[in-house]
Amino acid sequence: MEDVIYLSHYGEKVELVWLHDIRAFLDQEKCQLLPIVERNAIVAKMDGENGPIYTIIERSTSRAYQTRSLPEDGDIKAFLYDMSRQIDLSKEPMKMPSLFVKLYDTAEKAANERIKKGELSNRDRLYLEKMTEMIREKEKARAEAEKDSDDPFSDTYDLYVSGWTETAIQEETESRLRNKLMADYLNSMGFDYETMEKLATKTDDKREELYLLKDGYYYYKNIPFFQRYLQEENA
Repeated sequence: MEDVIYLSHYGEKVELVWLHDIRAFLDQEKCQLLPIVERNAIVAKMDGENGPIYTIIERSTSRAYQTRSLPEDGDIKAFLYDMSRQIDLSKEPMKMPSLFVKLYDTAEKAANERIKKGELSNRDRLYLEKMTEMIREKEKARAEAEKDSDDPFSDTYDLYVSGWTETAIQEETESRLRNKLMADYLNSMGFDYETMEKLATKTDDKREELYLLKDGYYYYKNIPFFQRYLQEENA
């Protein structure tokens, strides 16, 4: 090994080292390969004088990183990304995302996948239909109200007539559906709105994300029709 560069990941010290021969390093009797599945990495463990030393070798660059503990979240891909940011872009080390951020990101990904594949329940489709009707009526009423306006900057009516507003309506309704699907996913994992609210306010300034989740959890309050629909369904 030659020179060492000191980095960090989630607050843990990391050393970037250069290995003369990676294969010879891994073939050492005291070197134990760990069964960690990450396409772009090899993870090994060795016993040091003050405890175990973990070596993470990035296949694509042959860089080797040594640390006293593996990432707390077990995300080797994120570890390598953080190292690359620090070495190649001179960025500050990443902070470990909170449980709220992880749950939110996972729920958003799951919701987008369902929308992309069209995997919607009858209730989802009904919500999308009624939400579209409601927003369209609001936009139409706003456009009509501004039709005879003297305000030179009032172009709502022209936009509505041109069809641009219809595109915006579709984007808005899909966004509202996404909020519902995210909340459905989190509910299925045992995280209700009150729990997510506590997680968000505990460690993050995530007011916008929390607002979107609230819209999704309480989607039935957005449309009067849905309140009646659910009452009849549960009767």
